[in-house]
Amino acid sequence: MSFLRNIASRSVFVFGIISISGIVVVQFYLINQAFDLREKQFNQTVQIALRVVAENLAVLSNVTFSLQNPVEQLSPNYYVVKLNNAVDINLIEENLKREFTNFRINTNFEYGIYDCYTDKMIYGNYVCMSSENCMTVNRSKLQTFNGHDYYFGVYFPEKNAQIMKSMELWGAASILLIVVVVFFVWTMFIILRQKFLSESQKDFMNNMAHEFKTPITSISIASNVLTDPAITQDLKRMNQYVDYIKKESLRLNFLVEKVLQVTRIERNDISLDKQSVSLHSVIAEVVEKCTLNGMCKESDIVTSLQAQNDMINADVLHLTNLIYNIVDNAIKYSPKGISITISTHNHKHSVILTIADKGIGIEKQYLDKIFERFYRVPTGNIHNVKGFGIGLNYVKHIVKAHKWNIDLKSECGVGTIVTLSI
Repeated sequence: MSFLRNIASRSVFVFGIISISGIVVVQFYLINQAFDLREKQFNQTVQIALRVVAENLAVLSNVTFSLQNPVEQLSPNYYVVKLNNAVDINLIEENLKREFTNFRINTNFEYGIYDCYTDKMIYGNYVCMSSENCMTVNRSKLQTFNGHDYYFGVYFPEKNAQIMKSMELWGAASILLIVVVVFFVWTMFIILRQKFLSESQKDFMNNMAHEFKTPITSISIASNVLTDPAITQDLKRMNQYVDYIKKESLRLNFLVEKVLQVTRIERNDISLDKQSVSLHSVIAEVVEKCTLNGMCKESDIVTSLQAQNDMINADVLHLTNLIYNIVDNAIKYSPKGISITISTHNHKHSVILTIADKGIGIEKQYLDKIFERFYRVPTGNIHNVKGFGIGLNYVKHIVKAHKWNIDLKSECGVGTIVTLSI
């Protein structure tokens, strides 16, 4: 069922991506087609308006208008109008403004009148069809046209902007589409994140059940042995079972504390009771705790406490748990032999705590994820390392709550160094 659910969720995700991508492609294709259509309509309207201007000028100059197509488009923004004779300059601008208004061509334009003998522009002007953005004008260098004796040119510098303005509905639709795409991507991210957390929580529950079962079973067996009256005759053996129950009780208490850590983090209920405390004393307590519960031998952990001033302002309980979690990880991921060095030194106004091990190390691709909740490095499963995947996440939150800094460096097959700047 889990396999089928994974296939179904992936299929929905892939289908959603393909669908959204298809919609985006079609939208941009339609926008491009609509722009081309509006551009053709604009060109046709301008050519009709300019033809009317040419006819009007011929009538005003008492010249027979014999040209079938007096308008020629030399570039996307530039048109020339061929005339049969020279005309009054004032008449050209007046007619252009009037006909452009009649044909609803509301974009600003520039026109130039050329000497028919030298092809030099003898007069030109920039005409604002609206009062907007007409204060500063960069005059364009209009082209000359060698195809006719008498002509004038009209240039539309804001043609594309005018066309885009006429496509406001398309723009609104595109913005809406972008919002939908962003919402879809965000939704898929949330779904995948929730799916990951759900699977991680399931693994956490399975690991927790297994971890709790072991000490509970051990305590139960030892308790049954102690109920045997014959055990009281062998005090050495009885003390061994009592010590075993104590160790398993400590282990069980540690597991309960781990679960409580998750609860506090989820509720953001990490309240600090800061007080002046000796860092060296806390380190000694953690080392003693690790040796008492059978996690390691005294010789497995070497301390080099060089800090002259080890007094810090911290929450004792959380600081103890923080150091214990780091050491616990170092022990669990040292399958070939435990070798841990805990050192301290002063740097300026800080105390630097370093915990180094010679364990299996962590590959670079996992270093960015190890502080995430429920995350466990895959190599841990290969070595049958048990755990919840919450220890380093708890460490990160405690460091953040104290406003300290933590740095982790690791090399696969060499070991890991955790540096805490307090």
